[in-house]
Amino acid sequence: MSTSNDPRGLVPVIQTPFQADGTIDLPSFDRLVDHTLSAGVGGVFFPGIASEFYQLDDAERGELTRRLLRRTNELPEVPAIVSITDQSAIVGVRRAREALEAGADMINIMAPRFWRLPAEAVDEYFQTMLAELAPAPMMIQYASDVSSVGLTPNGLRGWAEQYPNLSCVKVEVDRPGPFIADLVEGTPALGAFVGRSGLHLIDALEHGATGVQPVTGFIEVFGDILAEWDAGRIEEARRIFERLLPYLVIGESEPGLMIAVAKTITARRGIIDTDVCRAPSLRLAPDLLRQVDSLLEAFAELLSETAGVSA
Repeated sequence: MSTSNDPRGLVPVIQTPFQADGTIDLPSFDRLVDHTLSAGVGGVFFPGIASEFYQLDDAERGELTRRLLRRTNELPEVPAIVSITDQSAIVGVRRAREALEAGADMINIMAPRFWRLPAEAVDEYFQTMLAELAPAPMMIQYASDVSSVGLTPNGLRGWAEQYPNLSCVKVEVDRPGPFIADLVEGTPALGAFVGRSGLHLIDALEHGATGVQPVTGFIEVFGDILAEWDAGRIEEARRIFERLLPYLVIGESEPGLMIAVAKTITARRGIIDTDVCRAPSLRLAPDLLRQVDSLLEAFAELLSETAGVSA
């Protein structure tokens, strides 16, 4: 299913700012949301892995989701995708309905993780979620590095054929291009977003990706790449991406590292007050902090401390 309000292009994953003591920093969250919405995005996504959803309790997750939706409800042109990370269908359906009632435009279902499940159990899980939440637009997130199940384009299209509310897929696999092409060119066609911090963005765009879902912090760089690509200036898009790529490779070289890197960037730009990731978490060594400084210098025209930050 595709609608005029489907997310497209740059669809960032909103971070969760914390105070020095690890409590939620609501004013910083509000500034981050406003900054993101002012960046010409084609949607927003929360809570994702980069939001540290696994470090939030139910009340915190619910409060932040409602806070985001109150803001996006004022901007009908910016669809809000609420991600359901629960591992049981009964809890996932309940939480998704709460998000839809609060104004979510789309629900993301994260593929089960922790341990491998029989194919029949996986099929039942997704079919239950898709059926119970119809006609709400749905996205399925397939992150092969954290998922305990294997999904295929054929299987995803099969669900979309049976449940037309399945609109798109977030693809986080090694070399996503062929997987994406299979989704967007098949019948029924599905939208496809590339994740993993946009590490494989050019490969994804060459294969027809609908957009990219990077973590907030330096989304303006991705916006520039997409603008050049959409204008047909492919070589310029490649040039910008090649400048960014070394930093993406470092950030994606270790699980969880990009979360800390991006949060440090966001804090140094003055969008949020601290770079705290809730413990236990990775801490950036001096060499990685130098890489953050290098990225900010390399893209200073886009990532100034005051760029896009409301008072």
